[in-house]
Amino acid sequence: MLAGAAGAQTSGSGQRSNSVTFNSTVQLPDLTLAAGTYTFEYVRAQVEIGAVEVWSVTPKKLIGRLSTAPATRSAAGQMVTFRQTVTKTVPAIDAWYMNGGTAGYQFIYSRAQLQAFDAPLP
Repeated sequence: MLAGAAGAQTSGSGQRSNSVTFNSTVQLPDLTLAAGTYTFEYVRAQVEIGAVEVWSVTPKKLIGRLSTAPATRSAAGQMVTFRQTVTKTVPAIDAWYMNGGTAGYQFIYSRAQLQAFDAPLP
């Protein structure tokens, strides 16, 4: 349901990066993306920790470099998945799967952010 609400549309066939278009605002750890097209690019940060860089397309500008953990799922699907939340927050991206495949990168949110997602509605 959140994926439809955020309107993620995807394109691209690169192995280490993809362009993703959102028709409404979405969030990542400590970062909010306005509607638009962005490039998600995997970069190896350390031996066991990866990072994904998020770039604006026009003009090409680095928006953020975010820590990630490896993610897998049983079947291919959307390039971007969203966290389920009980609050009326901006949809939060959970993971990015290159080319919509089964292997991807889960974004690491702080404990405070995770608690905010699970806070009861007022």
